[in-house]
Amino acid sequence: MEKLIEDSKFIKNLLENDKDCFKNLSTLLPVNIDLLISYYDDVTILDRDLLKLAEDMNYLICGKLEDVLIKIKFSSLIFDNLNSDLKREIYELNKFVKIDCGNNHYVGLRKDGSIATFGSNAYNQLKNSPTGWGFISIACGSDHSAALHRDGRVTMWGRYDNAPEGNYTDIACGGSHLIAIKNDGTLVVGGYYYNGFQIPSGKYIAIAAGCDHFVALNENGRVVAWGGGLYYIVKFIPNYTDFISVSCGSYHSLALRKDGSIVTWGCNYDNQLTDNPTKNGFISFKGGIFHSIALNKDGSVAIWGDYTRNQRDNCPRPDEKGFIAISCGDFHSVALREDGSIITFGDKYWNQSNCEPTDSGYTAIACGKSYSVAIKGDGTLKMWGNINYIKK
Repeated sequence: MEKLIEDSKFIKNLLENDKDCFKNLSTLLPVNIDLLISYYDDVTILDRDLLKLAEDMNYLICGKLEDVLIKIKFSSLIFDNLNSDLKREIYELNKFVKIDCGNNHYVGLRKDGSIATFGSNAYNQLKNSPTGWGFISIACGSDHSAALHRDGRVTMWGRYDNAPEGNYTDIACGGSHLIAIKNDGTLVVGGYYYNGFQIPSGKYIAIAAGCDHFVALNENGRVVAWGGGLYYIVKFIPNYTDFISVSCGSYHSLALRKDGSIVTWGCNYDNQLTDNPTKNGFISFKGGIFHSIALNKDGSVAIWGDYTRNQRDNCPRPDEKGFIAISCGDFHSVALREDGSIITFGDKYWNQSNCEPTDSGYTAIACGKSYSVAIKGDGTLKMWGNINYIKK
């Protein structure tokens, strides 16, 4: 406590006497320096927000504009005295920009890099979510989640929270596990992991995870797969050298070649492999339990695999264009049009595909086990589907 008080006094003195430190800040941020100083005079030193601000002030002074705004938004006294333009910028930081879904929970990443979680808390998916800001990526497994911070560290919470230490550039979550790419391109896993599985060596640029298996793309355009051997998930891996991205269903894997063609391997019980599209030009793809969906650069959507749970019901026609994003749940799929409107198709048991939003202006979509979530144009979230386990 004494150190924090001294830090606060030092910062106040700095603000009063070394105003050159504010030169960079003041050109970007129309905040009166005297107002900041008065903040320390008017608020008791025991105020926890003040103590936190005192700790961070040195970074705030010389930090990036976004970092400055993030810190200030937690200080109501300063915020209330800002002009309307700056307040609008701070409100912008609260908008969601990314979403991902687990079985019965979902995670949203705001523009300021803070995280919000929703849905089931049966395995502390909500209770133990990280605080603070600066996160740049999120991923959900069945009952756990992970987030990548801009400083390279990985945080995990929920049913599994054994995040690997070190600095990373990418993360992906499977059913009960996590895979991450380190700064040097090597792979590390976390969560529930079978020690008998050998992690491939080498340097990798893309990763994906299924129910109990992993897929990675190396810097030479080749793919590797390992983990559970059920349904031949990790056998008969394609040997091409021009792959550019990878994805996983629960028990099958997908890889995209440079020409936009899709290669699949793993479980073929419901034609996940033999029924995949044959044309080129695809730019993204997702896998459900036994079906897959892909988006072509011409704006069309292809769906293949299992149809016993109505996965293809009401799906877009092959000649229908104008789609810009896709996502896939266990037995349903979602596609986003250029105008921001949404179409859902597939299983209706939990209203996954018969109560989607009817308005437009959405910017992103994601699917959970039996529900879907979308980001509205105003940065808020919309959820539909299985509301028995998911809270809006």
